[in-house]
Amino acid sequence: MSNTDDTVKSFVSYNAFMRAIFKDKVLLYKKADITPPSFEEFKSYSIASNGFSPWLDSIRGLQATEKQIYSILNTYMKQAKRSLSDIPNILRWLERYYDIETPVVEGIATEAYWRKRLLAQHRD
Repeated sequence: MSNTDDTVKSFVSYNAFMRAIFKDKVLLYKKADITPPSFEEFKSYSIASNGFSPWLDSIRGLQATEKQIYSILNTYMKQAKRSLSDIPNILRWLERYYDIETPVVEGIATEAYWRKRLLAQHRD
């Protein structure tokens, strides 16, 4: 099996990554007879403490597909309240610090590309 296939299979969305961690933590809370936070609260605490580093470390070296990059950027927009104008810098940062490769798609590193893509998503 090629390395690309392995990295594609190993991609997990931020929510799926956090749900697995949350599930384990809930068990610990219950064993200690403590009411666990909600999933959304848990994610907020995690982002405040660690940002996205644990998740990004888990996908380090990913040769991302367009769909995976969309998932990553969507996470930044929704969870970290980043804007479309931040996308070029986020993509550069992902490549530089996490070796996450953006696929070769014309205009993918531009705000205009993502604005058009997001508008198309909302029309469907």
